[in-house]
Amino acid sequence: MIASGWKGLQFPFLSLCLALIGGILIGAHIPVIISLMALCLLLPLCLLLWRRKLPIARLLALALLLSLGALLIHLSMYPTIPPNHISRIPDRQKVQMTGTIYLPPQRYEGKTIVYLLAEEISEGDTIIPVTGRVRITLRDPAIPLRYGYRVRLQAKLYHPRNFRNPGSFDHAGYLRRMGVLVTGYVRDGGQIQILSTEKGNPLLRGFDYWRERVEAFLDANTSPPGRGFLKALLIGERGEISKEVNEAFVAVGAVHILSISGSHLAIIVTLIFFSVQGLLALSERALLRYDTRKIAALATFPPLLAYIFITGFPVPTIRSGIMASCFLVSILLDRYRNPLNTLGLAAFIILLCSPTALWDPSFQLSFLSVLGIIVLTPPIYRLLYHQDDPLTLLTRRRGGWIKKVIILSLITSCAALVVTSPVVAFHFHRFSTMGLASNAIIIPLVGFGILPLGLLSLPLIPIFPSCGALLAQAAAVLSYWGTKTMELLASLPFASFYLPSPTALEMIIMYAFVASLLWLKGPRLKKAVLALMLVLALLDLSYWGIRGSATHGIRATFLDVGQGDCALVEFPWGKRMLIDGGGPYGDFDVGERVIAPFLWERRILKIDYLVLSHPQPDHYKGLIFIARHFRCREFWHNGMENPSPSYQELLGIIRGKGITMVRVGDGFARTIEGVQVQALHPAEGWMAGRAQKRGWVNNNALVLMISFGDHRLLFTGDIEKQAEARLLGADKGLRAQVIKVPHHGSKKSSTDPFIKRVSPQYAVISLGFGNPFHLPGKGVVERYEALGCQVLRTDLDGAITVQSDGKKLAVRAYQGL
Repeated sequence: MIASGWKGLQFPFLSLCLALIGGILIGAHIPVIISLMALCLLLPLCLLLWRRKLPIARLLALALLLSLGALLIHLSMYPTIPPNHISRIPDRQKVQMTGTIYLPPQRYEGKTIVYLLAEEISEGDTIIPVTGRVRITLRDPAIPLRYGYRVRLQAKLYHPRNFRNPGSFDHAGYLRRMGVLVTGYVRDGGQIQILSTEKGNPLLRGFDYWRERVEAFLDANTSPPGRGFLKALLIGERGEISKEVNEAFVAVGAVHILSISGSHLAIIVTLIFFSVQGLLALSERALLRYDTRKIAALATFPPLLAYIFITGFPVPTIRSGIMASCFLVSILLDRYRNPLNTLGLAAFIILLCSPTALWDPSFQLSFLSVLGIIVLTPPIYRLLYHQDDPLTLLTRRRGGWIKKVIILSLITSCAALVVTSPVVAFHFHRFSTMGLASNAIIIPLVGFGILPLGLLSLPLIPIFPSCGALLAQAAAVLSYWGTKTMELLASLPFASFYLPSPTALEMIIMYAFVASLLWLKGPRLKKAVLALMLVLALLDLSYWGIRGSATHGIRATFLDVGQGDCALVEFPWGKRMLIDGGGPYGDFDVGERVIAPFLWERRILKIDYLVLSHPQPDHYKGLIFIARHFRCREFWHNGMENPSPSYQELLGIIRGKGITMVRVGDGFARTIEGVQVQALHPAEGWMAGRAQKRGWVNNNALVLMISFGDHRLLFTGDIEKQAEARLLGADKGLRAQVIKVPHHGSKKSSTDPFIKRVSPQYAVISLGFGNPFHLPGKGVVERYEALGCQVLRTDLDGAITVQSDGKKLAVRAYQGL
């Protein structure tokens, strides 16, 4: 019925997919009752008109899909949670839990991440049945874990939280899209008890066993660093990819090759399909009796599925597998000449099963890259060779085979990069100038060297292990040179740079510019459209330039950086000061993952004054990334030393970039765009003989008073009662409307005399949710509130913005995420 109803349309599934996408976008913002009523009304009407083959039935079918998409996204975003769901357990509670591992564990240096289907928890002698998915982080598990293991462990459970700042990554939403509402942490991996190894799907257990065997084979026969790259390609295991190698691939725009995705499956499908078709072409009988394309398509399915499962069947790989399967089915149904329709079918199936995938960057980039190749490769090829079909390049007699492959790889890489670059910039705030060169090198190397050699070695493991080892070693050597080439390209000046998130208008201008270059025919029309795009781009740049350089007041934003301090002060005419930069979360870089996205969201690429109150990790570690990747003019510090490698790294970056270092203390003053910035502490020589005493590092923190019009903001670092007493005794002008509460609200700070002297209207406490130091200290909040002061906390309120025009003061907490 659907086929006949849409027979007149060139891209029926693309139309259906766009209608479903429209419904998903609308449904996220309307009440579910509206979409439900529309669905109930349109379904019988659509069926009635479709039987009569009336033209309006098509429009009603699209409206039906629109309402279906709206309903599906609501059901996905707000699922019904049963009473015994694991998420109903209080946050940060320790439990003994039993569950089954439903995905292959993800192994990294020093930790392993497993996903459990929770079955029961134990409280003393009481066993409580539970349901739900849990993401568990294990520190150095003493025993290897696999898919299908039923385990018992003691874990501390958490409800996922985000850093609540503009521009922050929605980590909780990412886990929710995976069906995970609870995370857990196991500090001692040796306390895990394996109850059974026979749970889960037997077929998937078999693939996981084979995956473990392949990994052991590679460990025994290949060596790093090529081994890590080879493991990532063959079995999806990225634990041996070093941070430096990963950063190199990110910098050159080739990081997609490290995760099993559409490019890998496209390579495998292409290799197998054309290999089978080539073998069949050797037989004249096969050529005459059968359609070799259909046989090749059928023969491609089993290895495609095997590869998906042996790589651990991650969600992006499954999506890419659906896309590849749709293209193979189109060959079987003789619909391969309409790839856009096939792409629409693949997207339609995925979004029907998982509507929230629409917001997943991997989904967007996978489909956009394929869309770019389908739509842009022919016109790019036409510009170069004045022919419409890029595949004719491979059939031309002139030119070597390698040259042809490189040219075609360059054309397709260019097409994919043009379409995906704005979306990459939107999500990851980065642009690589080496993207075209890196992909032109790494994709043919992987497609015609590493992957074929690696895949050919796999079936030889049980029968001819020595031959398999030779192939694997050859693949590892190519992997080594591939990674070294990417590192070399990444080391070049301006290989990549960070940039603010493009707006919707800017992305439209980018795509319209490309479209006008490639498709507009008349030179006058093309020039007119290009001129219009240029004018719009200049207007956009002017708007953001004016908006970013003129706040007509002062604005201070206290960021949610967990257990640490960070505040951005924006002056009336565009200068900016960043005070402290948050601190340590293991290998989690607060500067890169929290502070920088906020700055990019605000379209900030330059920090005029980088201020460090005192050299403790929870204040300076996030500044390392900011100093390295943002333009900074001055670095203000209190003169204290810290021999730790991370602090020396920060100082090395500052000296290497020629950033002016300014030692700041009592008596220092600077007027910035009409705003008075004054240092009240520490005094010269105040630390003499006290530097080694416990707590005196905090007491030597910078204290800054920022004054504008009738309002004053007091930044106190981590000072404690001794420094507060010194400020009181020095008879400093401490009165301020806003105070950054000293030392994250510690009971060793915020003494009654100090609070009374400051007499703030608003007190901002910067601290981490559920921090191990039990901050804020007992009685601290009450002391401020007793004076009529409103207390705001970054752990509960998220980023807190204070804005003043010199007369009126406005304070607000961030409402997003």
